Amino acid sequence: MSTKTSYERMVRDFNQGVSMVWEHPSLTPQEVCDALSTNATEVFQLHGALGTLIANFKPEAVSDSMAKIGEFTSNPDGTVTIS
Repeated sequence: MSTKTSYERMVRDFNQGVSMVWEHPSLTPQEVCDALSTNATEVFQLHGALGTLIANFKPEAVSDSMAKIGEFTSNPDGTVTIS
């Protein structure tokens, strides 16, 4: 796998991840977070780091998805609450 292919997969996975939480066809963002349970904070942190990495290199690749991300709070127990 080439570096370019890896980068393209990261962009695709980031954008799909945003859609799965913030634009899910049948679940609210809170319901998605509830399904992640105490893993939600870690998922959001890792996903956020990926978005930041991509945005530092090529912001236009993730700018539409970044704009879809709503307000949320990471709780001490690992859950996430959507504001």
